[in-house]
Amino acid sequence: MFDIFIFILIVFILGIIPSYFYLKKKEKPNDGKPNYFMLISSITMLGISTFFSFAISQGSVGYIIGNVYIIPILMLGIFSLFKNSRNWKSRTRVIFYSSIFVLIASFGNFISFTQAI
Repeated sequence: MFDIFIFILIVFILGIIPSYFYLKKKEKPNDGKPNYFMLISSITMLGISTFFSFAISQGSVGYIIGNVYIIPILMLGIFSLFKNSRNWKSRTRVIFYSSIFVLIASFGNFISFTQAI
């Protein structure tokens, strides 16, 4: 029961509150340019996650695509449904934050895989 409470608290803190403030914020009209630092760092993080998944799966392409690239693509598709998230800056942010999540998850999978050996 305590685990469910912690999960709901994490979802509320990391999901609902930031989205409330993000939707209230108005973007400037010329603010649609992507942040190149976020773009390059997200590509780097996805590359590192690909390496971890490759080491775990021993070269299975389906495992790599499913563990590394599906989550950012799905998150990008969900956020593209909203009209104020259809510019490149918003897309770059979504890919950046989802690639952070994928990197942490891939690193955890890699650590647990190496401890099992």
